[in-house]
Amino acid sequence: MDEKFHYAAAHRSLGLLYLDAPRWPLSLGSQSKARWHLQKAVELVPGYPENQLSWIETRLLWGESGLVNAQLATVEAALESARTNFVGANWTHDWEDWDARWKRIKAKADGSASTRNPRGAM
Repeated sequence: MDEKFHYAAAHRSLGLLYLDAPRWPLSLGSQSKARWHLQKAVELVPGYPENQLSWIETRLLWGESGLVNAQLATVEAALESARTNFVGANWTHDWEDWDARWKRIKAKADGSASTRNPRGAM
């Protein structure tokens, strides 16, 4: 199987499955497996917005706001670059979703940075 097929969809999908599924003993959910697969999707196809957004949303969910803030400029640059690669009517709906998610990510990251206590815990 080609790991880069459909912009690393297998890794992205498995990462989100492991993220959203209940943990053992109820199901197969696993934070470590979610982390590995979502990171792998970004590593394989960093220019695909869905990979970047899924990974940064997951890090926010896990309370990794310091790491998210360090990653914001990289993700923003990847999104701007992607605007020249994913163009046309077929991508309109995707960009509506990606832009809305990016706006929420930036708002959450800004909010978490301003409400952190001196030790960095949320």
